[in-house]
Amino acid sequence: DLEMEDCGIFANRNLEGWKINREFFIKMAMSKKFLKMLTEKTYEKATDMFKLWDIMIHDKRDVDLSKWLETFAAVSTSTGISTYSMISYFNSLGYKYNLDDIPISEREQSSKLISLINSFFKLDYVLSAIKQLKDFLIELIQRRRVEINLLSNYALLPSDFLTLLLTANTPRDLEYTSYKSLNRPLNDHEIFAAIRDIFLGSIESVINYLI
Repeated sequence: DLEMEDCGIFANRNLEGWKINREFFIKMAMSKKFLKMLTEKTYEKATDMFKLWDIMIHDKRDVDLSKWLETFAAVSTSTGISTYSMISYFNSLGYKYNLDDIPISEREQSSKLISLINSFFKLDYVLSAIKQLKDFLIELIQRRRVEINLLSNYALLPSDFLTLLLTANTPRDLEYTSYKSLNRPLNDHEIFAAIRDIFLGSIESVINYLI
């Protein structure tokens, strides 16, 4: 029912499939372009978060670290989706940070993905959350694949994890890396599993460790 035993690395019982996913996952995670982007995004998000904290500390408000870390998720670095959950959470505390310049569709997409990830770890909702998260990510993967294919061969591509997975073993490969385990591009299901494992292994693990 969880659809986790035949893909990804988190709970994959297919040894050959696990080896393939592990090789791609490790090489992508160690990619120079990805690590550079990850460092820049983390610094940018942390700086924004600390500015919001300064406002709360000035107002003598408590800072719930676990709640803030839920908003400081790895969504933008893994999928390329801009996240506004940090600002939305700040506003839910009674503040009024202006979001008018951010398209509603982008805010809704960000909020929906964060909500699905959080539901993934709640027993009562896990089955429905997995299906919804898979549908959401498969749609995102297919849409991004089309967008990349429509770009010229000289267009600069972002270095988020999703883009690296989509371009691996293609002429647009950002790292020009050879993979011993597979000589074809990854399919939608394989890419979904890799992105899902990022959420399973990073976001919730850090939050639970600090709680």
